[in-house]
Amino acid sequence: MQLSRRASWLLIAFAAWSWFIWVTLIKNISADSRSWSPTHAPTAFFGVHVVLAVISITFGSAIGWLGWRGLRASKAADVTATETTAAAPAAKTPAPVRGLRAHRAAHQVEPVRGETDATDASDRQTVR
Repeated sequence: MQLSRRASWLLIAFAAWSWFIWVTLIKNISADSRSWSPTHAPTAFFGVHVVLAVISITFGSAIGWLGWRGLRASKAADVTATETTAAAPAAKTPAPVRGLRAHRAAHQVEPVRGETDATDASDRQTVR
């Protein structure tokens, strides 16, 4: 599956947002008096929020990595498509093939033994 550029940028933006929010939250919580006991040891309040932040930052990083990979893949696909288009001249489209005789001529096919052009039903004309 290939992500669109829009989806890739959304995932990268989510990762950046996740990092910003959780780092800011941990900074603010560490300055809060509820985070430290009177003996200056971390409290359960602080520990729970650190665990939540680590999990969220891990998920945000993984999502950002997927977005980065999707963005790189879409850029590589664009470069490959551009190189292919620039390197290969426009192919001529063959004229429409009508009838078995024209098909054989276009594809250089020999008629089957015993078959003549008179038996080619697609080349027959109906007379009224």
